[in-house]
Amino acid sequence: TATPAPADTTPPPSSVGTLNPYQTSLTFNVPWTASDVSGIKYVELYYTTNGGTTWTKYGATFATSPISFTAPGEGVYGFYVIATDDSPGANREAEPTGGTNPDASTTVDTTAPTADVNDLATYTTTASFTVTATASDCNGIDRVVLY
Repeated sequence: TATPAPADTTPPPSSVGTLNPYQTSLTFNVPWTASDVSGIKYVELYYTTNGGTTWTKYGATFATSPISFTAPGEGVYGFYVIATDDSPGANREAEPTGGTNPDASTTVDTTAPTADVNDLATYTTTASFTVTATASDCNGIDRVVLY
């Protein structure tokens, strides 16, 4: 007589894959991986815009990777997935709570920065002079290069 295999009672591990550091469109793909001896039934995607203090569930359930995500606006987004396995008990990972670290993060920036060189003097009598400029972007300015 064959001994039955023990029941699968362990939630499946899952994670969000690597994201580009910056997204220039509100809609982009969020890849994920999950595995379990019973197979994966689906995953649920959560996102945060405050480093994991609060989490919002995105959509319903997803059975294939990647998930097409549409951000509500610009900013930094962190992602976390939870998986449910295909066992009779449908083991499910715990939902993220305040303080849970994102699996992966990206910055959504769809607006080009603005830059302006301030007016220069009509002429100068010295070999060197100061050029001033202003630049702004909702996600900050890394550098300004003048040509």
